[in-house]
Amino acid sequence: MNLYRLELKRVCKTRMTAILLAIALVLAVVMAYLPVTFIGWTELDASGNEVSYTGLKAIRKRQE
Repeated sequence: MNLYRLELKRVCKTRMTAILLAIALVLAVVMAYLPVTFIGWTELDASGNEVSYTGLKAIRKRQE
């Protein structure tokens, strides 16, 4: 276990690992944000007009 910890410490010190971790974090945020922005929901209100929602409001309406 000690050898594993030392090897992990050696790998984490390299610059490429830090760059790859930063890129992975940015991609994770972008990939989590994109589905929320493209969702849409349309419904009719009481007077018969179309009301459309996008983003988080559409997700909340869809869950109701």
